[in-house]
Amino acid sequence: MLLAMIAAVPVTLVAQSVVDSLVRKDTGARPRVYWEDLKEEQKNAVLSTRRLLPDAVEYYQGRFALSDDERTFKLLDSMAMGMNRGRDLRSLYFYLLNRVCRESDGALAEVLAPYIAQTILADPPYVLTYLKRDRAILHTYGRHLGWEFAFKAQRLSDLPWTLADFKQAIANSLSGEPALRPTMDELFRVIDRAFHDID
Repeated sequence: MLLAMIAAVPVTLVAQSVVDSLVRKDTGARPRVYWEDLKEEQKNAVLSTRRLLPDAVEYYQGRFALSDDERTFKLLDSMAMGMNRGRDLRSLYFYLLNRVCRESDGALAEVLAPYIAQTILADPPYVLTYLKRDRAILHTYGRHLGWEFAFKAQRLSDLPWTLADFKQAIANSLSGEPALRPTMDELFRVIDRAFHDID
């Protein structure tokens, strides 16, 4: 039921994407590639695609300061939905969301949890693989989510998922990924601590 609530955005495929070019020739396996893994020429190729929201490029280049306004929320929506927009855009939008999480405070920080939740639920193995190597973002995600789920329990949040449903959806997605379970458990512990801090 929870997965039905998560709207899938159609993926537009392009001829030989940057990430697809990183497929290992010997196995055919697609690696989980993140923005930080790309070379500068690969990043420039992604940044020049017409499917990319112009404000994403502006923010990436430091020419757009986020605030508590409609333009920022449109960019945050694109970042969260970017998990379903092809591998190249996913790596950039995921990177940008993490950058927002690192830099935001005040009113903007208070609205990040739904975007974080949507991003995780779109592809839990992709996100958890990254969180395994970036514990600071794991803790940032966990705190934002824990606080928001606590507000949800008090009927002060419109988050469409309960904490139990959120956890179950992530756990179900890792059926073939036992190596990611410790990272999932750590994320859940941070969420639970933040949840109880609000009570």
